[in-house]
Amino acid sequence: MTANSAKAEVIYSGPVDLFALDNTPVSFDLDFDGENDFDFFFGNNNSEKPSIRTVNFSNNGPGQNLVFAKDDLEGLPVLQVGAVIGENGPENFYRETWFYKAWETSEGVVGDWYNADGETVTGYVGLAIPREGGDYNYGYAHFSVNVQGKFMELHDFAYETELNTPITVVPEPATVLLLLGATGLLAARTRRSRQA
Repeated sequence: MTANSAKAEVIYSGPVDLFALDNTPVSFDLDFDGENDFDFFFGNNNSEKPSIRTVNFSNNGPGQNLVFAKDDLEGLPVLQVGAVIGENGPENFYRETWFYKAWETSEGVVGDWYNADGETVTGYVGLAIPREGGDYNYGYAHFSVNVQGKFMELHDFAYETELNTPITVVPEPATVLLLLGATGLLAARTRRSRQA
C-alpha cells in the first residue's frame, strides 16, 4: 500500500527487534515503501548521544523525514500509549533529535530518555514524512534506550496512511491480542480452580 492510498489505515510493523549499540546507523522503513526512512544510533560513538534522524542526513543535505521533539533544543520526550502524533501539524519536528544529550554549552541536558539509576527507559517517538503540497503522513516508533548501557532497541512501529491525519500511540495489535488471550486463559483457570 502506498502513502497516498484511498483507503486510510494504520499499518503496524509487528516485532522488528532492531538494535543499535554504537555509531553504526540502524535503519527502518516507516511507510513500508521499500526505502528506509530513519536511522537510530549513538552519535559520534558517544554513549551520551543516542539519536534518531532522517536517512541520508547531512548538515548540508536536504533530509526530509522528521522526528517530534519536545522543544527547540531537539530533545525527545518519552511518549506513552495514548499520545497523539501530528494533532498540531508538524510542530516541533526536526531532521535529527536526541533521546539524550548532555550539551557542552549552557543549554543543559536535552531529551528525557536518561535514567540516573542506569535503568532502561521504554516509550514512543513521534515521526513524520513530508509529502508533496505540504502534506504529511504521521507515525511512531516504540523504543527501549539505556544510555549508560549504550543500548537502543526498536521494538515496532506504526504508520498512518491518510495524509495529515494524526496517529494515536497504541500497543501493537498482536501484543494486545496476546495479552487478551493470556487474560482469558487466566480467567478460565481461575474458574476451574473455584469449581474444583
